[in-house]
Amino acid sequence: MTRKTFEETFGERGYSVYQLQWLFLNLNLDRNINHSTIHKRAKEEGMLVDVKELDLDVGGKNTKFLIAESNLERLMEICGIGSTLEEFNVQAEFKRNNIKKIVNVSPKEETRRYGVEYGRELTRRGYDIT
Repeated sequence: MTRKTFEETFGERGYSVYQLQWLFLNLNLDRNINHSTIHKRAKEEGMLVDVKELDLDVGGKNTKFLIAESNLERLMEICGIGSTLEEFNVQAEFKRNNIKKIVNVSPKEETRRYGVEYGRELTRRGYDIT
């Protein structure tokens, strides 16, 4: 079973916790959102789908859970993301279209691509962007 099978089974796209972390950070740079926070909030609300239980092969050794797209608006509200689902979908589409360009990019290069605010956030988190 693959992500495509997940979409066929549940009728919607599934997002991993790590994907959501990246997308939430791009939507809300002033908050400290990490995968642990997202996982904890989603688990409390019963939003996690165990990929091992469904025998899904979604690629990546860290992907153990997926969160269905229908739960995203509630999860964003719980995590304090001050954005709409439409803004989230724009970021997600950008990531899907540019994933090959994003892989293995240094923090300095990410700052050049995504702007000064993104660079400040990386610096605040301890990355050297010089």
